[in-house]
Amino acid sequence: MDDRMVWAGTGGGPLIALPAELASHWRGVEGACHSPRDRDGWREGLDFSGTDYGRACRIDGYLGTLEVGTGRALILNDEPMPTAFLPRAGGGLLVRWMYAEDEGEVLRAVRSIPESTWEATPHGIVASRAGVLLFDSAYPGDDLPTSPGEVASSPWLRLALPAGTYDVDTADHAPDEATRLILHRIRKTISR
Repeated sequence: MDDRMVWAGTGGGPLIALPAELASHWRGVEGACHSPRDRDGWREGLDFSGTDYGRACRIDGYLGTLEVGTGRALILNDEPMPTAFLPRAGGGLLVRWMYAEDEGEVLRAVRSIPESTWEATPHGIVASRAGVLLFDSAYPGDDLPTSPGEVASSPWLRLALPAGTYDVDTADHAPDEATRLILHRIRKTISR
């Protein structure tokens, strides 16, 4: 089992995971406009409500899905946390580092998670032959590569998932006072 961790981060908003061929449909913060002036005449900032990023920010909790193009994307919301992907037989783990002393503690926590900690969610993802990309939802998806070997203009990860349909389970795992992870287990959907 290769537990080498490469981390994707965010500037403060949600992360998105979506099939690579749908990336060009994700527009991030494009279309944001200035919010109305407050009563003192000062601008409050940008209004993201009409953007894809705004849609992602409306996801309640750690995990949700949104329609993107002809498919769906997973949205990893709540707090901005560095996130890594660990491939596993039949899928993998999205490891979100809420707090821990170092990466060694993160790996120790991942290896110690009891099966009873996992909770099934109604969410899933379809991985295509082009793969699944994980990136900051503020970026437009066409800033990202759609084929192996391309260089991106923004930080991202390619999830090593074979093509197929996957279910997603979630765990809030705090094995000690100094370590807490949010984990999303991506596992091949079993035909019913």
